Amino acid sequence: MDATVRKIMSLQPLRENLKLVAGESGLDNIITSVSVMEVPDFANGKLPDGLFVLTTLYGFIEDEFAMVDTIKKLAASHASGIIVKVNRYIDGIPASVAAAANTYGIPLFQIEQIHFSQIISVITGEIVNNEYNKIKTINDQYNEIFNALVSGEQIGSFLIKICNRLARSCACISEKGALLAHHCHNESDKNLMTEDYCMHIMRSVISIEEMHPDIESPIALEDCQVFLCSTKNRILGCFIVHSREKLEGYELLLAQQMTNYLSIKLIENQVVQADQRRRCALIMDEILLGKNNREETIRERLFLLGYEETKTYRILLFAVPEKKLGVRRTESIIDNVQSMLRGSVTYFTMDGLVVLCPTNENTELPVGDNKKLKNRIKDVIAKLNLECSVGCSVKQTDLCRIPEGLNQAKRALNYGRIFAQEENVYCYENFSEINSVSYMIGTSGEKEIYNSIIKPIFEHDSRYNQQLWLTLESCLLNATLEAAAKKLFIHSSTLRYRLLKIQNITGHDYFSNVGRYVLYTAYILYKIADLNDDRLIR
Repeated sequence: MDATVRKIMSLQPLRENLKLVAGESGLDNIITSVSVMEVPDFANGKLPDGLFVLTTLYGFIEDEFAMVDTIKKLAASHASGIIVKVNRYIDGIPASVAAAANTYGIPLFQIEQIHFSQIISVITGEIVNNEYNKIKTINDQYNEIFNALVSGEQIGSFLIKICNRLARSCACISEKGALLAHHCHNESDKNLMTEDYCMHIMRSVISIEEMHPDIESPIALEDCQVFLCSTKNRILGCFIVHSREKLEGYELLLAQQMTNYLSIKLIENQVVQADQRRRCALIMDEILLGKNNREETIRERLFLLGYEETKTYRILLFAVPEKKLGVRRTESIIDNVQSMLRGSVTYFTMDGLVVLCPTNENTELPVGDNKKLKNRIKDVIAKLNLECSVGCSVKQTDLCRIPEGLNQAKRALNYGRIFAQEENVYCYENFSEINSVSYMIGTSGEKEIYNSIIKPIFEHDSRYNQQLWLTLESCLLNATLEAAAKKLFIHSSTLRYRLLKIQNITGHDYFSNVGRYVLYTAYILYKIADLNDDRLIR
């Protein structure tokens, strides 16, 4: 597509009159302009890349050294070629000049009959014609992109056209490394464009971008050239061309055409996703704030969000703050959760990621077995590479109780962090006793327990440093007194003495069923006294 030295050699009247003397290795040099050199200092200044030089060497008569030096300077300026008109001022091209042309890869021709004006006309015409064709090709390409977008042509279909023109295997991938479309030009490449390969490419691109934020396409990686689709300093995806060699000229235009098309499609997809996120936020806010109390209306709203209704559902609350994740990580988590928990609705609140998860006996997420439920959620956490705890509501059937389910998930998180610190997934139904006791908060019963049990024990510990409260806690949390004593690094007899002291102070015997229950209730009240049902997860 470009005007090259090889191309102008084939044009009339040059084809029959040019004689190549040296520099055959540079025949594919691109010509960008043409000029006549007749003064000795012509090559001393800054010359444009791709300049094709015409000369009679009049300014260098009887100075062969100056001729060689000029060849060297023209090579440094990336001149594309030289035509010397002989039998006017010089009889032939010196061997040293030809040797220099070979050394620097500058095609060196000699000519006799043709006027420079004819040569200039031919070369200029070829340059202009090629530039026109480039502009026309670019215009045709953008028309093709426009028509493809208007007609809704899929990425895969458009990719096949570009791949066939490039005669190379290509692929389009998302910012997460997902394979959007691919086409193999060679049989040997069929096992190349895999999900793992694309994920590896995207990781490499992100790593390079982090080190060099201003890097431009294409990026040469191993056996491919990667063209970035980006907006606002964010990579949306990539177009990959399987080629170890850098693309040039027409190939580069084709690759850019595909990159532009893919960028528009990815931006379009991003806009759609952003609109879905906003719609989800509006609908879920409406539901969670209780603005809709008709189940049929809620069902219609959730259907718009892609919720797949089953017999029952749970509310899951992943305690991961959105503001610490960043846009890319947030969107990735939402997409992956919806992929792993099919038919669910995900929504970030100030508390974390809320998941309305449909469940029934036939789904991948069992509802009758806490252990299976917890393992499923732990698997989700692991695949998302998150470090967080998750609260789960009980199974619900009435969609009007979604706000109640979220409140249960919040409570489960709070209770779990206090009473099950070794776990990271907490189910509300596992804390039924604790939840029952929580209803005493703010009542006269709480005040009575505080004044008769909690306060006296702490006052005794403060005065005598006997660690009675710590002893009570250890006994309540361990299966046996021996285990509790071991945890406290004390003898069993010392532990029993302390429990007797607690009985003397509070009047409640740890070794009686009623006494132990009352002391356990006091312990729960103490641990959850600063929790408010409406308080945000801390």
